[in-house]
Amino acid sequence: MSSTRQAVIMAGGEGTRLRPLTLNKPKPLLPVAGKACIDYVIEGLYRAGVKDIIITTGYRAAQLISHTGGGSRYGDIDITYSIEDIPMGTAGGVKKMERYLNDTFIVASGDVVADIDFSALVKFHRSRDAEATMALTTVEEPTQFGIVGADPEGRIERFKEKPKAEEVFSNLINAGIYVIEPTVLELIPENTKFDFSKQLFPSMLKRGRGLFATPLTGLWKDIGDPFDLIEINLVMIERKGGFVSPISREEFKGVTIEDPFSAGEETKIGEGCKISGAALYPGARVGKNSEVVESMVLDRAGIGKECRLKNSFVGEDAIIGEGSVLEHCVVGDGQEVPPGTRLKDARMPED
Repeated sequence: MSSTRQAVIMAGGEGTRLRPLTLNKPKPLLPVAGKACIDYVIEGLYRAGVKDIIITTGYRAAQLISHTGGGSRYGDIDITYSIEDIPMGTAGGVKKMERYLNDTFIVASGDVVADIDFSALVKFHRSRDAEATMALTTVEEPTQFGIVGADPEGRIERFKEKPKAEEVFSNLINAGIYVIEPTVLELIPENTKFDFSKQLFPSMLKRGRGLFATPLTGLWKDIGDPFDLIEINLVMIERKGGFVSPISREEFKGVTIEDPFSAGEETKIGEGCKISGAALYPGARVGKNSEVVESMVLDRAGIGKECRLKNSFVGEDAIIGEGSVLEHCVVGDGQEVPPGTRLKDARMPED
């Protein structure tokens, strides 16, 4: 049996590193190729046979609940919400829901893009008779994550949370996705802030409990800053064919488009524009003779004539004045950049 019916999605963080993107919406609702970040996780769990999901939430919980809507929008899924007034940590938040977890369950994060095969992870977990299994992925810069060392069978032998450069022994990192047996919850104290990677797993390792790890199958991306969000949007658009829009390529008359490219309904692009690697959301407007390169422009945002955007993010309802040049910039929802402005490495509003 390679499926389980239950899962917990952790979605309570404030996304402080992503500000100003997260000032008006929680990180799990940030857009990725036309979907919210959390949608990929829920859809992946559903494909793996999960029917009962608990979402732990706190920051802007009402928006998250409104979007996920009890689960019916995804199929035959029931979603229960656990709202944390006081952050309990990753393991502490799951412990709070212990009475609902009566079988093998999956723990996932709602604020990373995880388009993965959860059933393969459960199958590995059961093949090792594990108590807890950690999904692993590889990164080029492991110092910002928890690195893991395991034997050939996948039993974890050591790990180190956010190692210094000289402490790195692996580029395999903890992806924040786990398969857990309910018995493990007995090791988590009641009503205490407690973390899986910093406290629970070291305790299991010390006690010789059945702690395993295996590389995940599929796409995983941590969204640490706004430029990670731009990158994953372009990656997902590429995976969907490179050109994703209800508006045909031919309808963008006089516009040079290089994939990956996506445009939502009612997107307007003026003649003479050059678009190279861009995610334009519904109602976005780009004025004549402008250039947009490796950038995201969200719903109803307006880019004036003869502007140049490179590796930049423009939030909902924001306005970029005519003739402005933005490079490696983040413009938050509703912000306005005056005409003729030149910005580099800027964030509006400043954190």
